[in-house]
Amino acid sequence: MLSKIFSLTTFVAAASAYSVLTPTLNSTVTKGKSTKVTWSSVDTDASQFSIYLVNFKDWPPNRRLPRSKCPQEDKSVDVTIPCDLKSDYGWQINFINGTNTYVIYAQSHAFSLTGSCVDPLQLLPSPFLKLLNISTLPLLLIKT
Repeated sequence: MLSKIFSLTTFVAAASAYSVLTPTLNSTVTKGKSTKVTWSSVDTDASQFSIYLVNFKDWPPNRRLPRSKCPQEDKSVDVTIPCDLKSDYGWQINFINGTNTYVIYAQSHAFSLTGSCVDPLQLLPSPFLKLLNISTLPLLLIKT
């Protein structure tokens, strides 16, 4: 079953011209900080995609959606890596079709996550998160 998934992933990635440029192979990304994800593409690529942060090195595999609806023409986007992820090697960025994690347009090389932090998302009531730009707000710890 796992080999079929990897075969499908390879086939789908080969059919697309998206290419993840950063993060690069063996680079280190700090959790809780913004990191720039850059890519190249061609006109026939999908007009938008979602970015998934994945790690299949350990069991169970880990997948997170830090960014959706990225326009192809932007060529870069800032993504904040969640704090609760394991600091480890083997993380990759997948460009996928919406929320269908089986349709992979591109995949980065493996990189490491490092650092410790507390996600600002854990500090604010969830109904308001979509309305706020967390990166521009001062953080206040809210004890529950």
